[in-house]
Amino acid sequence: MAKSFVAPSHLLTYPNQQGAKTTLRAAILPYIFSILVYALLFTFWQVEPVPWHVHLLSIVIVATGFVPLATWNAGRRERLPIFELLCLAYVLQFSMPIYTQPNGMVVFSLFVPFTWDALYAVLLIVELGLLALIIGYYWGSASLVVKLFPQIDLPLTRKQRNNYLLFAITLGGSMTLASLIGITFLQSAAIGAIIRLLSNQLFVGIVLFAYYLFTKEYRRQSAQIIFYAIVGSTFVLGLATGLLENALVPLVLVFIVYWHVTRRIPWRMVFIGILLFLVLNFAKHQYRALVWYGDSNYTLEEKIALWSNLATENFVNFLSVENWKSNERAVRETLFRFDLIHKFTHVYLMTPKTVPYYQGKTYSYFVSAWIPRVFWPNKPTATQWANQMDWDYRLRPVNSSYSIGIGQLPEAYANFGGIGVVIIMFLQGVVFAIFNRSLNSPQSQGGRAIYLTQMVFFFNGIGSTSAILFGALIQQTIASAIIMRFFTDGFRAKSDTTTSKTVDNRQGKR
Repeated sequence: MAKSFVAPSHLLTYPNQQGAKTTLRAAILPYIFSILVYALLFTFWQVEPVPWHVHLLSIVIVATGFVPLATWNAGRRERLPIFELLCLAYVLQFSMPIYTQPNGMVVFSLFVPFTWDALYAVLLIVELGLLALIIGYYWGSASLVVKLFPQIDLPLTRKQRNNYLLFAITLGGSMTLASLIGITFLQSAAIGAIIRLLSNQLFVGIVLFAYYLFTKEYRRQSAQIIFYAIVGSTFVLGLATGLLENALVPLVLVFIVYWHVTRRIPWRMVFIGILLFLVLNFAKHQYRALVWYGDSNYTLEEKIALWSNLATENFVNFLSVENWKSNERAVRETLFRFDLIHKFTHVYLMTPKTVPYYQGKTYSYFVSAWIPRVFWPNKPTATQWANQMDWDYRLRPVNSSYSIGIGQLPEAYANFGGIGVVIIMFLQGVVFAIFNRSLNSPQSQGGRAIYLTQMVFFFNGIGSTSAILFGALIQQTIASAIIMRFFTDGFRAKSDTTTSKTVDNRQGKR
């Protein structure tokens, strides 16, 4: 019988007491250093002067958001730090824009300034919501009720993994390509969820392949070539859609797996990723103007060539000293896409004076989400209330083709006020704890890959509505687990005792 794939020993061994103390000290110092650097940087880099009481509360939010990552860094670090990175996304989108964006918001081409008192009140709500999210997660992780949920490890032997990779990359890549080309029957709403499910297997395969590649004991040059060819092709296909998220997701997946396996942050990859995001975001608007709204019908090859030309042109302009002032303005405009704090302030000022509380109506989609669209073709969409909120809060014109996304914190406030933010965020923390418990165990392989590919969309998704982000999460996760189950011997991995013995035997041979 083939032996199960065993992760490298540094992923499975536990530190002794002295090592735990050393790890704790090593985690506290980066935590304090990160907060001090952030506070110092944005004390001097401000688009407009920020009052000290606003600045200090913003730093408190940063300190709160970094706690889960510091806790993970001080612990055994066996599980993927997905929730920990999600908390950093809240910091990025609710604290940093205070310094990089003016205190106001453009509403129908007119800039509407906000008072600092209003922004301060919203920051207090954000802090309470973030605390509720973290408390809900850790409470859920220790709750006996959460521990009753089944654990899905989906262990794979080397042969089973290779068979699944062939299936996932072939089928997932084909579905992605077919959807991009625009095959008519694949665009129907009735089978849209199925197509997304099958396409997502490509991302699951990339995660499994990345764990195989970055484990030194199994590294081969031929595997590296195949792996990076797959990641590069997925990146290019994602660009052709005109949505940067589709292109950057495979790169983020590779980054997280590398960090988890090696315990080292690849700073070179971080720098290249930031530069790549800036250049591509500059070119994105030009691309959409030609491909989405232009008169010409571009083929897939022409779309790829257009991206190449636009990206090269913008990269050259970005490095030009003569364009420094315009580049600085373009960077601020790029950072605007992470600005959720001013959108929240806009919602705060309009609720309930102009827009009455929704009283939970925007969450009604969760009632019908469980019914497959194949059986209910006219089922309400997840975007129905998202569009309504955009119109009510004047975020976009009525019946416009694009969407804005109000954000999950503002959505909770628009439904129930400040107490609604605390309750909704606490419940979200519990949900994240359930998924972490079920899919992200130290022995998990296939389950961990599914977990990462589902949760990676939450980093940018906190600016979306709950129905869009959570609507199909459970169904997609269960369906992906069932698909992978055909390639494994079971849902659960071997016991910790068996795994520990295997690791001890392997270490004894070295």
